[in-house]
Amino acid sequence: MRVRIELLGGFRVLVDGAAVPDAAWRRRRPAELVAQLALASGRRLHRDAVVEALWPELDGKAGLANLHKAAHLARRAVDSIGAVVLEADQVCLWPGTEAEVEVDVEGFEASARRALRSGCHEACIAAARLYAGELLPGTPDRFDEVRQRLRAMYLELLRTAQRWDELIEAEPTDEQAGRALMRRGLEAGDTEAALRRFRQLSAALAELGLRPGTRTQEMYERALGGAVRTRPAPRRDVLLGRGPALTAARRVLRAAIAGEGGTLLVDGPPGIGKTRFALALVDEAVDAGWTVVRAAASDTDGPVPYSPVAAALARLTGARPDLLPLLSPRARDAVNELVAGGGRTDQGCLLPAVAQLVVAAAGSGVTVFVLDDAHAADDATIELLAHLAGTARFEPVVLVVTFRTHEIPPALARLVDSLLARRVGVRLRLSLLGAEDAAVLTRRGAPYEPSEAALGTIWRLAEGNPLFTEELAAAIGPGGTVPEVVDIPSAVTARFGALAPADRDGLQRLAVAGHAFTVDEASQIAGGDAPGLLDRAIALDLLAPRDGGVEFRHALVREALNREVSPHRRVGVPPAGGAPHDRRRRAGGPGRPPRAGGRTRRCAGLAAPSRRRRDGGDGLRRGTRLRRARPRDRPRRRPAGPAGAAGRRGARARRSGGGSGLP
Repeated sequence: MRVRIELLGGFRVLVDGAAVPDAAWRRRRPAELVAQLALASGRRLHRDAVVEALWPELDGKAGLANLHKAAHLARRAVDSIGAVVLEADQVCLWPGTEAEVEVDVEGFEASARRALRSGCHEACIAAARLYAGELLPGTPDRFDEVRQRLRAMYLELLRTAQRWDELIEAEPTDEQAGRALMRRGLEAGDTEAALRRFRQLSAALAELGLRPGTRTQEMYERALGGAVRTRPAPRRDVLLGRGPALTAARRVLRAAIAGEGGTLLVDGPPGIGKTRFALALVDEAVDAGWTVVRAAASDTDGPVPYSPVAAALARLTGARPDLLPLLSPRARDAVNELVAGGGRTDQGCLLPAVAQLVVAAAGSGVTVFVLDDAHAADDATIELLAHLAGTARFEPVVLVVTFRTHEIPPALARLVDSLLARRVGVRLRLSLLGAEDAAVLTRRGAPYEPSEAALGTIWRLAEGNPLFTEELAAAIGPGGTVPEVVDIPSAVTARFGALAPADRDGLQRLAVAGHAFTVDEASQIAGGDAPGLLDRAIALDLLAPRDGGVEFRHALVREALNREVSPHRRVGVPPAGGAPHDRRRRAGGPGRPPRAGGRTRRCAGLAAPSRRRRDGGDGLRRGTRLRRARPRDRPRRRPAGPAGAAGRRGARARRSGGGSGLP
């Protein structure tokens, strides 16, 4: 006998190809009993679990009597004495060899897992077709957990296969699908279609009390202003040549749903797209309704411990005031101290406190914690990261750590080696693009259709580096030709040509001061018409909005501006990121002389060149055939004599942190 049990889209049982009539299930409990057993592992459950699920209001004796009655009615409905069997304390569904049983849920889940592991569009589409509808619609809440899991799997299949129309129909609040359909309208020149899609998405989100995200809003404003280009702007949510890496990352994200998180170690050379890859994972997490914590380290942070994490947790606790009450009093005090900028919390208390907060933020979903540019993080932050990585193994937490392969400091190198040795981290080394992917990226980013010669030139110069490819593509002129570009830094700085001298000077001051700024900080540093400067720089894609402020779109843009600033112009530029604890630490506390941090030393014009400058390894030159920049004028270190006035003056200068020989 062949039995097929269908639970997707409704309840139906087929015996040897013939459906059991609905009238045979005139009572609800026998059908629910069959469904409960069909979903159970091995199609068997302990009788107490069945009684608790179906008759929670009854005592054990009455519930057991109802179980025997429901089992009898189920056997009579399918006309099989072996359909539901009570053996000792177990309740089984066709336990013997009398019937060959097939459950549609099992077939769908197996096909979906295989398709998602492969990332093949055709396989995902085929698996999605097996989803006949919601699991047992209209049935009690006890099926909700499985129902939601199957629905999430179905939506992921559509998303992986890029079936945006079907995805938005199944989930009207899916912003990724909404943006893709808006983009389709813009690329086709149908602005009204893009605006219509935005209105539909906004209405769906409004029913949940939500609003469209920043990227969706930016696309809407572009459509509203009629700024539809002949060729679309570079798509930040499309990752060419990253299929295997995305598949591996999604595998870790899916495992986190079951409470078995992990750490993704994303590395590569400058401009390879590490940040863009992390943002793609962030988008998927946001689309799934998960919590995202984003931190970005910077070489301008100076020696302040936990600086990037403190800023990220301040944003998290500000947006989610419900989290702190979930922590123990001691953990709550430690997090408050860190966010307030005290920096005096004992590490043994702080590390588990942050782990508690990150786990609590997951709720019923997953927390995705991103630390971008970890190669610039301080050792204390790396230590915290190691603790979070250990916590993530057994919690719904995924860490995403990006860093430059050839600039990894010792503390981070030890952490990476440890995670890989214990097999609790997955390393994703992003490679250069192939010729075909580079050509696609060039066509997307070029304002005019590039010629074959231009494609070859860009491939030769950029060598598959995505950022350099985009910068060179943006320089393509009428006729599809590449202008006489000496090197890739020239392609980066070509964007600056549209800036007025005052704007360029303001951006250079920002580049000297740091990587990210609040609007007030940017106004103080840049001077002049700072709000107008920020608007114009964002329009040219030199700066990007960030949490109420702005940041350089990429470190290479900032480095290109930095190279234009002569040493004497660096004097007096204030550092960015004036966090209260930042200032207190540099002040040195009561009765102690001021201590210059790394950021202050770099901006003062008196410091020795940074490690990146000394070894000639800045991101604009490494790994590309570029001209070598002229060496900077470097301040010479004048040793003080062991005795005499000169020696005493030199010693006093060194003790106060001044002079040209700061360590």
